[in-house]
Amino acid sequence: TENIRRASLKDSYRFVLDDLEFAAQLLKIDEDNVTKNDLYNSAYFNEYTVYALRARIALYMKDYEEAIKYSSKVIDSGFYVLSSASVQYGSTGQSYYQYMWTSDNSTEIILKVGFTPTSYGGALGTIFFNYDYTTVRPDYVPARWALALYDSSDLRYSTFFKSYLTGYPHALQWHLLQKYWGNTTFFDSYNIRHTSMPKIFRLSEQYLIRAEAYC
Repeated sequence: TENIRRASLKDSYRFVLDDLEFAAQLLKIDEDNVTKNDLYNSAYFNEYTVYALRARIALYMKDYEEAIKYSSKVIDSGFYVLSSASVQYGSTGQSYYQYMWTSDNSTEIILKVGFTPTSYGGALGTIFFNYDYTTVRPDYVPARWALALYDSSDLRYSTFFKSYLTGYPHALQWHLLQKYWGNTTFFDSYNIRHTSMPKIFRLSEQYLIRAEAYC
């Protein structure tokens, strides 16, 4: 009998936050029966997934005390550890940070979209490479200003970018974005190219949220 009215932004946020409050209760971790190796790199939701989302939403809302509160819950839990960009992972020849992008496996991943060789998502890396086992023909190359955003001592740079000779007639040699080259197991064993598991929440973001909120 009444016209439907659009909810206010406040009411919309309240709806989301109430749902997340309920979700946190249902996904509560029994910390007496969980080890530090049980939660990271997961494709399933848990209590700390909810807190990571709460922290992100609080930052969007400019509710900085809540952002600090929930990011700290994740950081201080001890279940997640940042991936080092300087320490090598086993005998891979890659740092822990590089391994996270090439193998979709990391102690800092709070939630990822799990792929299998028979059930996987889009090949995001295609536009950056279009590799056909002979040459790379990217649809996009990083602009100079984008590459220049990274300080010379930034350890992420060599993980994200590498110089390649493209297969176009102009033979452009350029630093391409190799962050989404693809899961190497999918690539090497199943010929599934440029497909990586999206990392929805990572511990590094929680540190950044908390830092911005404190600032």
